[in-house]
Formats: sequence, structure tokens, C-alpha cells
Amino acid sequence: MAPYDVLVTGSSGHLGTALMLSLPTMGFTPVGIDILASDNTHHVGSIADRELVASILQNNPIRHVLHAATLHKPHVESHSKQDFVNTNISGTLVLLEEAAKKQVDSFVFFSTTSTFGAALSPKPGSPAAWIEESVVPIPKNIYGATKVAAEDMCFLVHKQTGMPVLVLRTSRFFPEQDDDEDRRTALADENLKVLELAYRRCDIEDIVRASVCAMAKAKDIGWGKYVISAPPPFANDPETLRKLDSNPKEVFQAVVPACENIFRDANWGYLARIDRVYDSSKFVRDLGWKPVYTFEKVVELIGQGKPWKSELTAKVGKRGYHEIIGWTCESSTMDEPVELPREVRRAFNSVRFARKKGLRNEYLEEKEVAFRKVINDWVADMLARNTYIMDLPDGARAAFRDVIDARNEKRPREEQSAKETEFCRKLNAWATETLMQQQR
Repeated sequence: MAPYDVLVTGSSGHLGTALMLSLPTMGFTPVGIDILASDNTHHVGSIADRELVASILQNNPIRHVLHAATLHKPHVESHSKQDFVNTNISGTLVLLEEAAKKQVDSFVFFSTTSTFGAALSPKPGSPAAWIEESVVPIPKNIYGATKVAAEDMCFLVHKQTGMPVLVLRTSRFFPEQDDDEDRRTALADENLKVLELAYRRCDIEDIVRASVCAMAKAKDIGWGKYVISAPPPFANDPETLRKLDSNPKEVFQAVVPACENIFRDANWGYLARIDRVYDSSKFVRDLGWKPVYTFEKVVELIGQGKPWKSELTAKVGKRGYHEIIGWTCESSTMDEPVELPREVRRAFNSVRFARKKGLRNEYLEEKEVAFRKVINDWVADMLARNTYIMDLPDGARAAFRDVIDARNEKRPREEQSAKETEFCRKLNAWATETLMQQQR
């Protein structure tokens, strides 16, 4: 096998997996790093581990770094702000500094269109926002804030060292259902994703192509930020943007007439409103990117009865996001379901993160102690008593371990759900019994 020449971070995730599967067919030999083990990951560890990152770069003829590792938007509910800072900012800085020492040909940082934040959502009745590189980000959560900070770190290291760095702000490419309940309810999942290709989505195969373009052109460009999304079929004019706010169906059928019959035959519909359009024309123009899965092309494929997603999308599949759970716990002895509070879910996920990371026993112990304390505080709060600390009971502790084992061993989802439900049941039974004892 040829020596490794590309370092891919986040190699167990959606984009990382796509890169690891595709780069060998394009003449590259990638090496992957991720906190989660997978067939595509050679080094299990954190990008914030400077010693590990340095050893990978020093022991291999790495010419390119493709930095996809990150805490994502879904992690906002399960991880602390400090966790986001540690991974998205500190981890990125470690990679930048070590890659600069290596004098790599390119450092490609995968950011997100979520950095634009509040700029993406004009009020109903206002024209849709046309989003390109000159739009100033207005982050609205810790995910967006840390990605913007990491982008700034990229620029700083580029200016100080001359290392070629390109930032790719990618739009949606994940196969999971939309996190907005209203949108999920309004349209079928495939219907929604096809529509999104017109304004806020990109097929993962096209993102891989964009990555290769960035690697090839980085030395000539030096520094740049780019929006990466399937090119929109719409014109950037006031009338079009106004109609996207009030009558998207009319706009879609005007720019791609074929979609009228195809959507009707599929029993598909249109969104009531579109609030933003991502414009990737600068990347197309500057780097010669030629995305295949545009809205027009996908409508054509559907009309021909052909698959409209790339083969790579199917190969990558649904990867999920590490360390995310959300439960509603049922108790037969309580009148109403008890939902585990956000602090408990976050602490539980921190333990899972530490166990999978497997780097430091004291770190894991610290997270387990913190989890028990959060549980204690939760129950104490329910009892309106804060004068003593209760230990997690044996049954709940064992059930917790079962959840961890089921997930680590990647057992069927049904079995994992059953373990989670059992853990919730024991917690509720424990809390209920404790409450009853206090009332006696």
C-alpha cells in the first residue's frame, strides 16, 4: 500500500467516511482519526491530543489535511459549551499548528452554513435571504459560535505561517430526518430532501468532489472561505426572493417546469415558505467544481425512474451523531411520565463519551462521579431536599452499564432501545420509591 498522504479527521462520521471510501479511487491514500472506532479509522483518539496528531503527521508523508471532526448542532443538547470549545476550537488549533510544522500542501476545514445563524432566517413576509460568502455570520448557538471561531483560527495560522487553508461551509448532506418537527410533518422525507437540493442541501459525493478541488487549488489560492451547496436554480432577484417567501411552488414550477408533473405523480408537495438560498457560484467559478446532483438533475432522474441519490450516499448510510440520546421515561407507579432533564442526559452522554474515548481512567471516573451527582441533585430537587447526597442504586447502575455495552457493541437498535427503556424504568422506580419513603 502507498504511504498515507491525506489525514482525514472525523473518519467515522458521515463526511469522514465518504472521504475515506472515495479518496483511494482518486489516487490518494488517506489515514483516519476519530474518537470512535470504525473500519475507516486508523487512530482512535482526539484531535485535541497534540502528541497523537503530531505523531501521525511526523510519521507519514501527509500532504493534505481534511478536517471534518467536530461536535455538531445535535450535540448542543448533550454536550457542554466547554466540550464544544475543546473540540471545535482547541482541536482545530492543534491540527493547524501541527500541519503548519509539516508544511502540508493544503489544510481544508469543513465548516458549516449554520455559522450564518440568525442571518438565515428573515421574518415571515420578508424576502428569502440570498446567502453567499459576503454575508456576515450571526451565530445563534455554541455550535455556530465555535465554528466561526475555528474559521478565524484558520485565517490566523494561514497569515502567520503561509500554510494554504480553505474553509468550506457545507450545507446539509446528512440522511437523517429533519430536526424541525413542522417540516417533518409537512412533507415526506424524500420530498423534503429533493426540495432542499434547490436551496440548502448537497449530495455527499459532490462534497467529496469539492474537497478534491480544494486540495488541488489550495496552494494557488492560499486562503479562502466558500459556501458549498448544490447550485440553486433560482435567480438572485427581488421578485424571486419575495415569491420564495410567499409562494415557493410557483417559483419551482417556473424554473424547473418538469417538477410539476413529477411531484404530482409522486404525491409530493412544496413548502409554504423558503427563507434562505445558499449560493455556491464562487466555489464553482474559482475552483472549477462541477456538482452532479443539482435540483434539475435530480428531478430528471426521478422522472426517468432512476435513483436520485449518489451511490456514495447509500454506501455511507446513516451514521448518526455520537453521544446523543433523548428519553422519555415511563413509570408504572407514577401518574405522569417523567422526562429526564437536560442536565441528566448531558451528564450521561459525557460518561459514554469518556468510555468510548478510553484515553484516561481518571477522566472517565470524573465523568461518572459527575453523572451520579447530577442524578442525586435531580432526585434531591424532586424531594425539595438538598441536605444529603444519595448514591445511584445498584439496579440503575447495572442498567446504565447495559446501555453502554449495547451501544459499544453496536447491537440492534431495538435491543439498545430496550436497554435504554429499562434504565429509565429503574431510575423512575428509584425516584418514585424514594419520594414515597419521604412522604411516609
